[in-house]
Amino acid sequence: MATLTEALMTVLHRLLLTVFFLIAVSPVFAAGPSEHVRAIVSGIVTYTRWPSLTGAPKLCIFASSRFTHSLAHEDPDALPYQPVIVRNREEALKTTCDGFYFGSESPTEQSELTRRYGPRPLLLIAEQNTDCSIGSAFLPDHQ
Repeated sequence: MATLTEALMTVLHRLLLTVFFLIAVSPVFAAGPSEHVRAIVSGIVTYTRWPSLTGAPKLCIFASSRFTHSLAHEDPDALPYQPVIVRNREEALKTTCDGFYFGSESPTEQSELTRRYGPRPLLLIAEQNTDCSIGSAFLPDHQ
């Protein structure tokens, strides 16, 4: 009888550990593309250094991005950057940004904006520049 109880306890213990493991890792698998892009962008910004920046960098996020909400509106206090939504090139030029997250802007539009922005350090992340051929240093792989 004791060995049966010990065997049953061993099986139940393993089952319980398996359930706890599945509960613990389920958020990792449940995260969608928005959460992944937010984590990647946060990591890139955290790693990036600007020569004379004090405080959190200002990341201008184009409203054309598919991830605007997760990059700017979901718990913005937990971000390593200050998100600013810009709707067009003129708005972006008026804002003092330390980096840009481009949405549907073409590589040519991205290059033109950064050229007009002047000679200052800028972090460039783009959704629509898959070749990284013009301007953008990082491209989140979300497809």
